Amino acid sequence: MAGQLIYSVSSTGPTGISQYYEFIIIGVIFLFIAIRVFARGINGMPYRKSYLYRRPVLYTFLTIYLIIPELYVSDSILFVLAAIPLGFILGDRFGGNVTFFNRNGTTYFKRSPVIMIIWLISFGVRLVLEVLYPTVFLYNIMVDLLLAFTDGMLIGEARNVVVKAKESKDQTLSPEANM
Repeated sequence: MAGQLIYSVSSTGPTGISQYYEFIIIGVIFLFIAIRVFARGINGMPYRKSYLYRRPVLYTFLTIYLIIPELYVSDSILFVLAAIPLGFILGDRFGGNVTFFNRNGTTYFKRSPVIMIIWLISFGVRLVLEVLYPTVFLYNIMVDLLLAFTDGMLIGEARNVVVKAKESKDQTLSPEANM
């Protein structure tokens, strides 16, 4: 048993380096991104529509890029594409927990903690599957599903943030709000 444990830790992964070091690298990358996402989400980030739309557009392009090679191999593309509306529903539902505030004359917003946690978990799972098991077809489909689901979730959240920002702006500009 101890020999098997040493063997599994010292064996090399698909990148050609020890799986032990792959876990460390993945962990460091994940922690760096997790700290950055949570810090910006909790402390707030400047409200810009370009920022809100940039990530969902990137996720859409990545989803398309990853499913194109699988078009002729699998019928799972329909499941992957169905994950986008499911994610949208979740993002639209929980994306409404956004709050706005002003700092030095600039409008900032704090993201929904639920969306941040779901995004972070799906990012971690995708990172592990993509790095440790890049050639396993089932895991590739799981990565595609998570990416499509997260894409829909970010689209739903962005839509909700833009609507809330418009409502917030309308309330601060209306004469009734200033009375």
